[in-house]
Amino acid sequence: MDKIESIASCSNIYEETRQYIRRHCYIESDEFVDVLALYVFLNRCWDLFDTLPYIWLRGNPSCGKTVLLEVLASLIPVSQKVSEITTAALRRILEESHPCLIIDEAEYLNNADMRRILRAGYRRGGVYVKAGKDETTVRYDCYSPKIIADNIGPKEQGLGTRCIVYSMEKSPEVLLRFVPSKTQESDFLSDGISEFVLSKRPAISELLNKLTSTNLSQGSSRFDDLWLPLFILAYVIDASFEGSFVSPRVKSFAKNYVEKAEARNRLANMAAMFAFYLTEYFKKATAKDEYYRLDELYEDIKQQGYDFSRWSFSRVRRYMTELDIVSDSWRMRVYDGVGSKRKVQRMCVRFDKNKIIQLASQAAEPEAKDA
Repeated sequence: MDKIESIASCSNIYEETRQYIRRHCYIESDEFVDVLALYVFLNRCWDLFDTLPYIWLRGNPSCGKTVLLEVLASLIPVSQKVSEITTAALRRILEESHPCLIIDEAEYLNNADMRRILRAGYRRGGVYVKAGKDETTVRYDCYSPKIIADNIGPKEQGLGTRCIVYSMEKSPEVLLRFVPSKTQESDFLSDGISEFVLSKRPAISELLNKLTSTNLSQGSSRFDDLWLPLFILAYVIDASFEGSFVSPRVKSFAKNYVEKAEARNRLANMAAMFAFYLTEYFKKATAKDEYYRLDELYEDIKQQGYDFSRWSFSRVRRYMTELDIVSDSWRMRVYDGVGSKRKVQRMCVRFDKNKIIQLASQAAEPEAKDA
């Protein structure tokens, strides 16, 4: 009991929150523990912000995702943990109480309506519109914090850009067992967090009016949507506790996260544009038994610009192999020579056009997929 009382009266409630998460969960990145602790605090003041990040945990079975969800749920007073749920029940939960929605085993949530709800719910005013009776429509407010866990992470870019995704690993050592129904420690800690955030709401609001950007990226405001609420809370915590250095750690994690995300986006955009140019080439090129001449394709790709104009013939060939869009082995075919009667051999390739069309659609309608 003495330990519990000391936690309730602790001068640095934030550090106690970090240690509580650490005791029960294996998280390799100490900086991501800060992200999780800040998200717990954010759940007491999320109504002050116009956008919220989602936390998405991914990893192999038995790596501790479910335990971490239970630990976080024990610190968030208004939360709803689900694993298998219907779309109607999900809408009703969000509309009635706007809890922090904690979704475990999200790989089973393949319903398109559920994904639309998640895509809409990161921003204030985000609604899911459903057809009602007699040609009417029903609007459901989906805005609330959300923590999600599955094996592989977000399957679509539009949802992934709303999340802070973290890959978990199995703990190399035995951790303190977490039993949600038997812990008083979390109740005292949760009350202390609520009291702290309530006292700091004016400071959070003031800083929110002053700070409009994280300066993490010059190309996308979506990263501000993700990180600005956490940055503001980190600044408030550092100002509240002597010797606290939360904001430098979170900034370091965020900078590294954004750099990797932008690198992945560049690769994804390049693949989409390459596939789009291929679809345009198919419209005007002639194929012999569905085999296309690689030399003609190469010259056409170089004319399209982007980064491809500087690529060598061998790099174009390697890139097509990397994208796995070649449906058959490379072959040499005989063609009539230009301006002569002699025959020439040219390297040819057959493509997986369905996969190319799927890739190209991401370049043709990027905003629609991100809406």
